[in-house]
Amino acid sequence: MSNNSMALYDLLKPDFKHAAIIGWKDAETEAELQKIRQSLEEEIDDLEWDSVKTELYKQLDKLLNISLGSVLARAWVTSHQVKEVIKKTN
Repeated sequence: MSNNSMALYDLLKPDFKHAAIIGWKDAETEAELQKIRQSLEEEIDDLEWDSVKTELYKQLDKLLNISLGSVLARAWVTSHQVKEVIKKTN
């Protein structure tokens, strides 16, 4: 990503400093997170889930370091509404 490019992180300006104390109890009840945990437990002997959770929070800011232009371009290509507007303008 170039220095001129804005990332999702820049747009959202999240504060992950206190992320470890919010939402894990709720998040762990979510079906998708349960699937991830189950898959990891099947693949990794002696999985330390608390360590995995801690590392996930450490990496959250990196997950948002995605070019905003890339996200928008992908969304525009896949959006039915955007395609319809483009058809009308041609």
